[in-house]
Amino acid sequence: MAAKFHSVYTARYNMPNICVACGSENTSGHIHAGKSSWNGKQNISLEFPLCAECDAIQKTQIKRARWLALLATLGAIFGCVLSANLIIDSSGHSNGLAALLFAAAAFLFIFWGLRKPFTTRGMTQDQRTRAGRLDKAVRILGYSLPGLFTSTGHIDFQFEDGKFASEFAALNHGNLI
Repeated sequence: MAAKFHSVYTARYNMPNICVACGSENTSGHIHAGKSSWNGKQNISLEFPLCAECDAIQKTQIKRARWLALLATLGAIFGCVLSANLIIDSSGHSNGLAALLFAAAAFLFIFWGLRKPFTTRGMTQDQRTRAGRLDKAVRILGYSLPGLFTSTGHIDFQFEDGKFASEFAALNHGNLI
């Protein structure tokens, strides 16, 4: 069950020594959570602890996602060249830009849809469960930095693991909402 946390914005947060995804002890890795403002001028990024098992799954997913991105890019380039040639040959005049954009969008959409099955392929059921928890482990829902007219800011998190959320709230003097 997801727990939401509200706190005054500070530059540093105290982290519990448990995994943000599954709540187990002996943390050795980390996962990033970030958010950008609507105009992209303000960014916030924090690292949260992961246990060795969740960290290994995250690294496997990242490696597979990079390969999938490479395949998607090559597929989009190939599709663009192929569709541009087909459109030019069949009509006698070039409407290549529309074909290129369509082919690129189609390939990227298809490969994005294959992302989840590809990154969890060959995993046991326990590993797939952990991978699902990693996807939802922590989210920064919103934030407001201290500014010209406000002396304090705020930040809102959502944690999937209730144990981590309660310990994070106790260490950082915020409120679970």
